[in-house]
Amino acid sequence: MSAQTKQPPAERAAALRESARQLRQSAQYADGPGYHEELRRAGELEAQAARLEADARATENRRRRELAQIHLAKKQLGLDEETYRAMLWSVWRVRSAADLDEAGRRAVLDHMKQRGFRPRRKGRSRPAASREDLVAKVRAQLAAADRPDAYADGMARRMFGVERFEWCTPDQLRRLVAALTYDARRRGRSQ
Repeated sequence: MSAQTKQPPAERAAALRESARQLRQSAQYADGPGYHEELRRAGELEAQAARLEADARATENRRRRELAQIHLAKKQLGLDEETYRAMLWSVWRVRSAADLDEAGRRAVLDHMKQRGFRPRRKGRSRPAASREDLVAKVRAQLAAADRPDAYADGMARRMFGVERFEWCTPDQLRRLVAALTYDARRRGRSQ
């Protein structure tokens, strides 16, 4: 394994950005194709740094989600601190979930799932508002904005290809309510 791959992504990204800065600076003294080549190379280095930073952020976010799931599982399974730490030691030979690598976090989560942990569903549940309630909400928003029903009909036509907003599905009506809320905030009215 090379020394560069052992270096943390944030440090590698900073080094790439510094190299790009130096290339841009030296491009000032180049002429013709050399100038454009150095600028192109600097752009590639900056793009590589941006990808490294994005990957590092994604990895850290995944780590936090997995640690949160482990702690949720601990609570759901009713484990006291001593039992929890003993389980971490028996599964991956660590005393703290923070010391787990990606494979360790997965192993611990799999172990906890085998013991009865049920992860929560992904995504938000939709509110169970009826179509009539949503149509009434759209009409209330139109009245507050002093706009006719034809305004919402036009929005429904543009957004969904539906002639009248009353004919929209509940999901489309929710999106129409959101668009009207956005419009109200933009125009300085509260909902």
